[in-house]
Amino acid sequence: MIILVRHHESASRLISSLTYSFHSGRYSLDNVLRETLAECITVLEKDQSDKSISLFEVKDDILQIRDGIRISAESVVKRTFEKGTGFAGSVWEKGEAEYINNIDYEGDPRFNHEEHYFPKRNRFKSMMGIPLQVDEQIIGVLCIQSESEDGFCADDLRALEFYANLCTFMMLYDKIGLNTKGSEDNDSSK
Repeated sequence: MIILVRHHESASRLISSLTYSFHSGRYSLDNVLRETLAECITVLEKDQSDKSISLFEVKDDILQIRDGIRISAESVVKRTFEKGTGFAGSVWEKGEAEYINNIDYEGDPRFNHEEHYFPKRNRFKSMMGIPLQVDEQIIGVLCIQSESEDGFCADDLRALEFYANLCTFMMLYDKIGLNTKGSEDNDSSK
């Protein structure tokens, strides 16, 4: 019950912030996305102190980290995935949310590619991924990692789908807004 109340309060705060940002003209996608990612952790059933989040965006047919919470700068630069490669690439390819509570680094091919090797000291024990989908197109993947086994449950997946949808909306709005703004600038120069 406490998780549901926290989720409701977090969702209300985020929607309020987003609405204010749109109406005030002070919209900053990066700030609102960062706030949304930070709120994701607060609605999880289990201990939140060992969780990290990566927000991937599809650019030139590659998943690249756009933003994250509690991830290293090296991961932001090096963790890119093709469709079907690695866990995030697998979620992108399937277009379905998934979570794994006990990652098998030896037997699961999504985790044992040398170019995406996680040193033993940095290995996550659980991972969840949710595609950011617009119609039939996936524009990104929201991944939440845990340093604990059994770090997630089905209720976490349902709660985090709201935040994935909010990230999808903001990223799509930003692309449409930037494209519209660019078109208006080009038209005014004629």
